[in-house]
Amino acid sequence: MIKIIDDVFEEQFLDYLNHTFKYLHYKFHIDHADNFTKHHNEIPIMLSNSGPEQFDSLPYEYMFKTFLDADKSISKNIIINDRYVHLSPYGATGPLHYDTHIPNDLTFLFYPSNWDSKYEGSTLIKLDEEDEQIIEYKQNRLVIFPGNLWHQTLKHTNPAHRFTVVFFTHFVDGV
Repeated sequence: MIKIIDDVFEEQFLDYLNHTFKYLHYKFHIDHADNFTKHHNEIPIMLSNSGPEQFDSLPYEYMFKTFLDADKSISKNIIINDRYVHLSPYGATGPLHYDTHIPNDLTFLFYPSNWDSKYEGSTLIKLDEEDEQIIEYKQNRLVIFPGNLWHQTLKHTNPAHRFTVVFFTHFVDGV
């Protein structure tokens, strides 16, 4: 189950997010399993931010509440395991990976950057060994999918970088 929801936030909030992303502290994401290099002969380049001092704030709480409100079918028995802002520099490709081994846990990807389709930079999601789906990067788009699916950021050419907000979640009983 992959869900795509467009036009999640109003323009003013998107402007706020994109302004703040420039001031976050990022560090290089390392493909420890070397999956991408083995399969694609490329070294992925992606920077991530997960500092709690930057994420435990009202704007990020508001974002996740809005994500849940955007898809009424998602159970409210869900907690956030982790969250990041990924920054992919011009020409970068992300590593092929999955976020969890638990099939019911969901990944929420949000695309905040101003985007032109000529930049490419879609997200590839492998549904199984033979099938895959490519989700076009589009500003103000939310993509929700099982976190155990292999996925990756495809190469992009946006000179202003490619930002993605990611929430990893877990279903719990009695929340």
